[in-house]
Amino acid sequence: MAILSMFPGGGDGLDTRVDFNLEDYVFALSDLSVARYDMAGATFGNGEVVFGGGYTDEQTSSDVVEKYSLSGVKTTLTPLGNARGCLEAVTFGNGEVVFAGGRTAINMTGLTYVEKYTAAGVRTAMTPLTTGRHNFGAARIGNDAILGGGGGASIIHNSVVRLTSAGVYTSLTNLSTARQDVVAVRNSGGNILFLGGRNTDQYGFLDVVNRYSSAGNMTTISALLHPNSRLVAAADGGGAILAGYGQTSSTDTGNINKYSSSDVRTTIYVGSSSLNTRQGRPGAAAFGEGSVIFGNYLIGSGHPVISTSGGTARMKSLSASGHVFTSVVTDGNGDVLIAGGGGGTNPKKSVYKYVFKSIEQYSQMQLLLPKGTRYKFSSPVTLDGVVVSSPDEVIISADFSRLTIALPAEGYIVFKKGKVESLWRT
Repeated sequence: MAILSMFPGGGDGLDTRVDFNLEDYVFALSDLSVARYDMAGATFGNGEVVFGGGYTDEQTSSDVVEKYSLSGVKTTLTPLGNARGCLEAVTFGNGEVVFAGGRTAINMTGLTYVEKYTAAGVRTAMTPLTTGRHNFGAARIGNDAILGGGGGASIIHNSVVRLTSAGVYTSLTNLSTARQDVVAVRNSGGNILFLGGRNTDQYGFLDVVNRYSSAGNMTTISALLHPNSRLVAAADGGGAILAGYGQTSSTDTGNINKYSSSDVRTTIYVGSSSLNTRQGRPGAAAFGEGSVIFGNYLIGSGHPVISTSGGTARMKSLSASGHVFTSVVTDGNGDVLIAGGGGGTNPKKSVYKYVFKSIEQYSQMQLLLPKGTRYKFSSPVTLDGVVVSSPDEVIISADFSRLTIALPAEGYIVFKKGKVESLWRT
């Protein structure tokens, strides 16, 4: 049980308001220096988050690279050597971050550019890709980056390469099906899953899933629930990969795919949020405690958070729209940054930091209140097991009273003409 707040004083005439809603845990950081979408993001070995590239509109590519410290301070780094979006970023085992591939805003040809950054901001151009690609899957195995699939001007790739931080490439077994808009995620066992994608310029959605072991061996495993491209996916704290909210022709709503660390696929129903959307790749990341947040702007009540047990919670969103083609990255504190997005003629500059506080963790408060404290709730609550419907005012008559309060989803308490010794959330 953690102390939420301490109120050292109080007394007649002093009102103290305590809010209990999840929006308290969404923080606006400094904006990106350039509004953009389709950029890439990753975490340096020291826990800082870096974002690079993207598009400022449908005609203009960006070379901007900037990082956010664990306290949220933004620093602009040396620009990319070549402006581009639809690139990928991966953290090497030594903590450096590599930006690879991509394309310009007006040309669908896949680019071969590769460059890495240290946390200090030192940029080094690396050996180019032998095959230019964009919208490909990328993740880390061991100390190395694995890059697979992706598109080109009129080519869709199935090749997969392993890249070391020294710039050495090794070709791995091809994906079973050539595809772009594929997502790659590493699970707790050190394997990478390449999930879904599409094998035509417009549709051709695929349900295929390929697993790459730490040795680089490829195996085809259970297919997705539905053919799907532009999936958003992340590994949760239980070792499973959660994937959903992509582009599909299915009319199914509310289900996401869950792959266990042993590659068993199940589905989780997460409510009425439709999978039948074309929101690009809004991104997903895991909080430090293991739950996965999907940066899906189409869900009006906030970004969905899927717990490791398969239940759901809701995060409040300070930005009701615009989280499309965005970047979602976990920092070294286990918090999640959602940056940029928008698309087309409406790119976003906003960067938000989400600190996970689940509904379950914050479903109760305990108060230690001295005699004479008066309080009022904004909505019905349960006090020591008894439902109280918005009392006009409650006065503590005992010398001290410790109350356990079962809270509604959100609201507030106002303490009047008294003092609160301490307040806990359990």
